[in-house]
Amino acid sequence: MWDEAQQAAQKQRAMAFLSQSFDSFYQHSISTDASGVIVWISEAYFEFLNLQNSPLGKHISEIIPTSRLPSVIESGQPVFLDLLYISDQWVVISVIPLKDEQNRIIGAFGFVATDSINPLISKYNKLQNELQAAKDKLNTDRPRYGLSRVIGSSPVMGHVKQQVRQAARFDISVLLTGETGTGKELFAQALHDLSPRSSAPFVSINVAAIPGELIEAEFFGSVAGAYTGANKNGRKGKLALADGGSLFLDEIGDMPLNVQAKLLRVLQEQEFTALGSNDVQRIDIRVIAATSRNLAAMVERGEFRADLYYRLNAMPIELPPLRKRLEDIEALCESIIDDICLNLGIPAKQLSFTALQLLRQQGWEGNVRELRNVLERTCVMHPDTVIEAEFLTSVLPPSKQLAAEPVIQQPAEAPKPLAQSIADTERQAIISALNYCRGHKANAARQLGISRATLYTKLEKLGLSGE
Repeated sequence: MWDEAQQAAQKQRAMAFLSQSFDSFYQHSISTDASGVIVWISEAYFEFLNLQNSPLGKHISEIIPTSRLPSVIESGQPVFLDLLYISDQWVVISVIPLKDEQNRIIGAFGFVATDSINPLISKYNKLQNELQAAKDKLNTDRPRYGLSRVIGSSPVMGHVKQQVRQAARFDISVLLTGETGTGKELFAQALHDLSPRSSAPFVSINVAAIPGELIEAEFFGSVAGAYTGANKNGRKGKLALADGGSLFLDEIGDMPLNVQAKLLRVLQEQEFTALGSNDVQRIDIRVIAATSRNLAAMVERGEFRADLYYRLNAMPIELPPLRKRLEDIEALCESIIDDICLNLGIPAKQLSFTALQLLRQQGWEGNVRELRNVLERTCVMHPDTVIEAEFLTSVLPPSKQLAAEPVIQQPAEAPKPLAQSIADTERQAIISALNYCRGHKANAARQLGISRATLYTKLEKLGLSGE
């Protein structure tokens, strides 16, 4: 039997070994308070994250959006040896809650495993990079976007897809119109990929994002010394880069009038002159333009050249707002959520039936772009796999009315009592959930966000138990 001195010496050796192992295994560490605000970060981790300024005082989600620290603070349960995607690579992390003498959570401590586990992680990252390279090669060997990748099977989207297929067959200018966020660049790329020019460049330029004094250089390029600040070696413009392929002009309505005149000449003559040069360059391009503005009204006001408008409007295609194709919400959400979770390196998530119903009731003034922003915030903030309507309510902006103008008219019949209207609505929701789940009551209850016992009670009360 060991005496107390031997036990104390062995304990001291064990603690020294643990301290040394901790220092080498967990060099990259960070700590937050109970609110998730960063209070300490190791120098090695600061460098690993490639931070320029101190993160102290900021919420951990601002520095590492996928951090496990907030969920550990909330649950009080530690996380050991979990994978997390940080700084363009997968790492192994552990997080433990910090508690005071009264066992109250006062923060959390996170570690990134290094050194000892590096060979395993390096191998995993290598496999991930090889997989991504294979995906990239696959994407370069086929069109970047095809209409099969444009999400939506509603009648209105079917009509738009047919118009794109038809327009792609003919080498004419196309004008895509629609509200912001309806996916104009996505359709422009699909149109290019379906055309005989698919193997040539697709060059995109957002007219609204370019300062007025630089827009000509951006379009036509420049030679050395063409203007103050010009590249000393000259530079190619978008027209030259798109030669043989398609030039996508997003927000064409923001183009200055003087540049409109020069663009018209390019379309008519298929030639242009770079800034500071006297040499005429021949090009062969197809122009696909897009706008969220009313170009016809701008022509009437003298803000847009009529001759350019008619030249661009050879094949007009209007993209529908999301509120006019709400039947596509479910497919859009599935695709967007899968993409977000993959990019952020977080577990897969899905929306409950009631959450989907809530999304279908929104006005979506920002269209698919706004939907993606909402889902991105939701995926980052929601800790569980199934996203319920109650959580979405806290993420969504205040509900907006759908775009239809309200029509006030005399009701055809007397309104039902409120209790009856509520019962009818509840009955329809339960029937829809049962149909969606093919009669499986447990799944239907989960989609409705209620217990199975509550569902059976409601079925009995509403006279649906035999249906």
